[in-house]
Amino acid sequence: MKRKLHKQEMIDIVKGATFLGAGGGGSPKVALPIAEQIREATLVKPEDISDNSNVVVMAGVGSPVVSVSVGYRGELIPALERFEEVVGKRIDYIVPLETGAANILKPLHAGAVKGLPVVDGDGAGRAVPELQETMFYIHGIPITPLSVADSEGNSAILYPVDAYMGEKLARAVTTVFG
Repeated sequence: MKRKLHKQEMIDIVKGATFLGAGGGGSPKVALPIAEQIREATLVKPEDISDNSNVVVMAGVGSPVVSVSVGYRGELIPALERFEEVVGKRIDYIVPLETGAANILKPLHAGAVKGLPVVDGDGAGRAVPELQETMFYIHGIPITPLSVADSEGNSAILYPVDAYMGEKLARAVTTVFG
């Protein structure tokens, strides 16, 4: 069942995700302006997704200090577009990587902009410091290809052997992006 989310629900999600994130997953100072940008987002239950759907996991990565100083610039959108280019398939659903103020809102923003539903769930139930601390990794779900982008048109498609290396590579690339 699809559920439409609007501004007040986005703000409520930021508050709840800030608490559940236990200090991780991005600052509410970054997330609240994102909530202001979203007119409407669609949320779906995990059980409503068919097994043959194309699903992507999304989150911001990098220094929270940089994120607070420059704000969210829509980086997940070009990352999603580049991912679709590389795999040659259109994505049907977005799943947030983790629960945290910004890393819940960034996938909702990408979903709203691209017209994609976002799954009511995430890979950890809280914020996690690294990719290998998610249920996706624990259950052997491949991390590749891993798409990283900035708001200036730069992007990279990474093929790490595991989540540990994916974390290192993604952080290195985002450091270069600034």
